Amino acid sequence: MAWLWCLAVLSWLPQVAGAKPVGYEIRIDMAPAAIVGERHTLSLQINPAPKRSISTDGPLKVSLSVAPATGLTLEKTILRRADATPNEAGAATGVHFAVGFTAIKPGRYQLDLDIRFWLCGRRTCRPVREHRQVEITIALREL
Repeated sequence: MAWLWCLAVLSWLPQVAGAKPVGYEIRIDMAPAAIVGERHTLSLQINPAPKRSISTDGPLKVSLSVAPATGLTLEKTILRRADATPNEAGAATGVHFAVGFTAIKPGRYQLDLDIRFWLCGRRTCRPVREHRQVEITIALREL
């Protein structure tokens, strides 16, 4: 009976220590600098680990905001499953978003992404909420 208690404590410890659960990867890729007046794309990929998947029935939502808001214009501030494109990583169960924006004026801007989805194993699914920040540098076009 004591081994059962030890097993319960060991399964609880990583959560107490603040360890992030394993089971997915979020990748954000973008060119190092955007040019004023041009449209640019940021790539957001959510890839589940082997034997995991992203629920096709559960909600999937990415909320976007930028600070300061005057330097770039987002094409959409909320992305859902219908906005997803085929996954570049080739993972059949992953999700890929092409986040479009137009650079307005030079400077450094903070793009905040609030990502929500359901991660599934063989029998159960659990909600996941991740917050990511990306710094976007906008430069003038060189002549």
